[in-house]
Amino acid sequence: MTIQKKPLANTMTEIESFGCNKQKRCKSFLKKLLALHKEKGKWNLEKNKRVSDKAYRDGWCFIHTLSAELYSMDNQVLKPERIKQKHCVALCREWEAKGFEPSTIANRKSLLRVVLSWMGKASMLDDLSLEELFVNPGVIARPPKPMIDKSLSTELKVGI
Repeated sequence: MTIQKKPLANTMTEIESFGCNKQKRCKSFLKKLLALHKEKGKWNLEKNKRVSDKAYRDGWCFIHTLSAELYSMDNQVLKPERIKQKHCVALCREWEAKGFEPSTIANRKSLLRVVLSWMGKASMLDDLSLEELFVNPGVIARPPKPMIDKSLSTELKVGI
C-alpha cells in the first residue's frame, strides 16, 4: 500500500512559497476543507456505506492540491462555502493548460464535485457544460476501450 507523497510535497512547497498573509489565508482555507473532509470524507455520497482508505487518502491529497492551486492562481477564497463557478472554471482550465491526461482531469473534476457536494453545492459543476469548463472540451475525452480481447483466458486458449 503506497501513499501518494509526491503531489502533497509539491503542494506544501507551493503553499510555503506564498507571502505571509497569503500563506495564512491558504492554511485557514485548507484547515476548513480538512474539517469537512474529516466529517464527511469517510462516507459515500450516494450509498450509506464507508469509502475505502485509499479513496479517503486520495481526497485528503486532493484537498491540499485544491487549496494550493486556488491560491497560486490568486483566487483567494476565505471559506470553502464561497467557492463559485468561476473558481471551478479556472481550476479546469488550469488543469487543461498544465497538459494533464484526460483520466487525471476527469478524476480531479470528480473529486471537485465531491468536495462541492459536502458544502451543498453538488450541482455547481453539473450546471456548467464542457465548453464552459474547458477551452478544448475534447481534452477530457478518454480513449475508447481496445476492441482486442487481452484477457488472460484468451491467451491461454491460443497457446494450447
